[in-house]
Amino acid sequence: MSVILYILFLLLLVPILVRSIIKSAYKKGMEPDNALNILILSSISFFVGARILFVLLNYSLKEIDLSNALMFWDGGFSIHGGMILAGIVASLYLKFNITSIYKFGDIVAPLLALSISVARIGCFLRGCCFGRVTSLPWAITYAFPSPAYVYQYSKGLIGSEQRYTLPVHPTQLYEAGFTLLLSFWLFHMSKKEPTRGKVMWTYILGYAMIRLFNDRIRGDVHHDVFGIFSPIDMLNITLILIASIFLFFVGHSRY
Repeated sequence: MSVILYILFLLLLVPILVRSIIKSAYKKGMEPDNALNILILSSISFFVGARILFVLLNYSLKEIDLSNALMFWDGGFSIHGGMILAGIVASLYLKFNITSIYKFGDIVAPLLALSISVARIGCFLRGCCFGRVTSLPWAITYAFPSPAYVYQYSKGLIGSEQRYTLPVHPTQLYEAGFTLLLSFWLFHMSKKEPTRGKVMWTYILGYAMIRLFNDRIRGDVHHDVFGIFSPIDMLNITLILIASIFLFFVGHSRY
């Protein structure tokens, strides 16, 4: 049931996101057909990129192999992989259609942050992207066969006789809350006719900072780079640096 709810959350996001982006794009002077085309291409590339990065990260840790690499219905996506591939595809499409990537990025950014917030509720219901073991009063437990239960059992933290996991941080709700606040701020920025690319790069900066903080208390993240950082941490740090530089240079540049 939790997997069904997770998929349902994602499916509900698609039509709402598509309608909102096309409406916003039209108000900003973009052709609706162009907006729809880029959304279709970006959605497909986001899904593919998110799965590819997840498989690459977990294959190196021996937690997934080629036999189940395509079994996406069991879950397993990395938002960063989706953002990177969708960003590349969108940039190429917009370049050939003489449309500013910044204009489209500024339109999509607030809605993307809001979508991630809602999607993390689905993660919370499914039991993936869970946090570390904690004794905090708002800690939660998951039952078999949630990813949290399977992970703790595989690591010897619980036995087969236990019905629930040890209490963990609800990191999905942390991220949902922070990205919701980020989306509110981005919507506020959008109403002020911001400088070119400012909303997009603010989203990238804000989300990378949220993930850098939240992943420190994720229970399913391996910090195996210098014993301190995970590969995603390194990617987040890179994004923070790049976004900061671009925000400095786009501060006075308009469409």
